[in-house]
Amino acid sequence: AKVQDLPEAMRWLSGSLASASWDQAPLLGGALLLLGGALLLLGGELELLRLGDDTATGLGVDVPRSRLLALLAVVGLSSFAAATTGPIAFVAFLAGPIAARLVGPNDSALLLESGLVGAALVLAADIAGQHLFWSVLPVGVVTEKAGTFLDWAGRARPSGRVLRGSTALTAAVARYAFKLMAY
Repeated sequence: AKVQDLPEAMRWLSGSLASASWDQAPLLGGALLLLGGALLLLGGELELLRLGDDTATGLGVDVPRSRLLALLAVVGLSSFAAATTGPIAFVAFLAGPIAARLVGPNDSALLLESGLVGAALVLAADIAGQHLFWSVLPVGVVTEKAGTFLDWAGRARPSGRVLRGSTALTAAVARYAFKLMAY
């Protein structure tokens, strides 16, 4: 690679929408239609998987096949998005709980709702990165800083006990999402 490519590489590594262009839209749209459509078709099976493997199997779901297809579709969608923008941290951790809080208790897998909430979070972080700081920040930096703060806040407990790892992260996300939706 050439030295002139370094700024673009740094923008991509920090997760930026700055280099996204309409030339990429047909490829991303095709991936969304194909892989997103596959996820929506699997939606019924994914809802049954929430009941547990044994129950889903008893109701006629081929559990290993459904999990593999869902995994491939999600990895494919994530790969196409990351190839365009770079890694945008923490959005996946917040989108699901916020969507669940918005929609309320139901039995659906919230695939569409979580995707829309994730898109709104990225848009909000991009606007914040462009207008709320001393200089323009890439969207990935804004989401990473918010995620780091929420992770830190989730570890501190009134009892003085400190949670570690994914338990603390999950607790922080859940608390933040519920507080966010309460306002």
